[in-house]
Amino acid sequence: MREQLNKLETAKIDSICTRFYYNNIQRIHYRMVIHYTGSIMYQDFENYQEYQKNHDMIIRAIQDNSIIPNTFHAIQSV
Repeated sequence: MREQLNKLETAKIDSICTRFYYNNIQRIHYRMVIHYTGSIMYQDFENYQEYQKNHDMIIRAIQDNSIIPNTFHAIQSV
């Protein structure tokens, strides 16, 4: 069984993307998806401000080569 990561090393994030989707066809939601050392992980946000704040934080952390708390959910691991 794969051990849950408590922290992520941003140097190991291969890519980051955003997907937009409608929840119950009423409200748009934002999903940030990252590829991290062979795993695909996501985090959902209900509003744009929350998404943008977290996206900016991750981009800054990648630029600074930092370690961040893992608030993502695993979709798939290789």
